[in-house]
Amino acid sequence: LGKGDEAANVRTSLKMKSDCLSIADDIKESFSNDSSYFGSLEKFFDIKREDIEESSLALARAVWALRQNLIVTTNYEKVLHWASTSPDDTKYWDIQSDYEQASSLRDGTTIETIWHLHGHIDNKKKIILTTESYNRLYDDAHNGEFRMALSTLKSYLVQKSFLFIGYSLEDKYFVNELEKVCDLFDDSNSEHYVLLKEGSALPKALEKKVIPIHYKDHGQPLIDKIRSLGSA
Repeated sequence: LGKGDEAANVRTSLKMKSDCLSIADDIKESFSNDSSYFGSLEKFFDIKREDIEESSLALARAVWALRQNLIVTTNYEKVLHWASTSPDDTKYWDIQSDYEQASSLRDGTTIETIWHLHGHIDNKKKIILTTESYNRLYDDAHNGEFRMALSTLKSYLVQKSFLFIGYSLEDKYFVNELEKVCDLFDDSNSEHYVLLKEGSALPKALEKKVIPIHYKDHGQPLIDKIRSLGSA
């Protein structure tokens, strides 16, 4: 991610810290300027479609097979877009797609849509990756820029059932919003589910708020489990 001392600093951070946000902060600080940093993000997340093996899209295609028009992701890349049944017609929302988010609360989503809750690689300056950017989204005192995104998320958590896939629910910022919604509405909000590998456990704060669905292992067993949910 960097050269010389910058790369050494990143390696040291990875060894000494387990907090992903702290590591992301250190990585960003290791670059001498924003241009280099954003260039690095582009290198790692803006992958070309022709460089992707078709078989690697199996999991994302299984997600679409659940037949839901709106998929919310915290990923920045285009994998879900490539895996959709009609990529040319599939829409995506960036973090500041205010009109689209507001309209969806009123009218729903009628075509396949991907909501990049933490931003999209095509708009690198708005990506939610570091502590400062997380606060800009999730901290009510600082989220004026992303107020519509957070309000829409809260509304969906109340109105819709979420199935968390490949998401460990250890993101303290997102989990805090989920906890607040569940506590505020108690039994009135929609049920939420999470796919968990056998032997894994939910964070204690979510044990009675999210229903686990277990699968045997990553890879094909997970894909098979998702497909079974789509055919149920």
